[in-house]
Amino acid sequence: MIWLLALVDVLAAAALLLAAFGYTVYPFQAATALLLILKAGVFHRSFLSIIDIAVGLLMFVLLWHGQPIVAAVAGGYLGVKAIYSFI
Repeated sequence: MIWLLALVDVLAAAALLLAAFGYTVYPFQAATALLLILKAGVFHRSFLSIIDIAVGLLMFVLLWHGQPIVAAVAGGYLGVKAIYSFI
């Protein structure tokens, strides 16, 4: 079950890293942002879940106002978190 939660992080990291390089797939990014917010809402008492909610909201903002460096940093954070979750 935990690998499904880490898979949401991987998908969100992929969406953000694609956006950082200028390949924004709007439905994919919106869907992964919603999944990330829903996943973080389930574990809302954790500090990392609060950060996940912020990153999910940031993903929605990046749909209209893309900032490559911000997307790369957020994607890197989620990527590291996903790798840590798979271990």
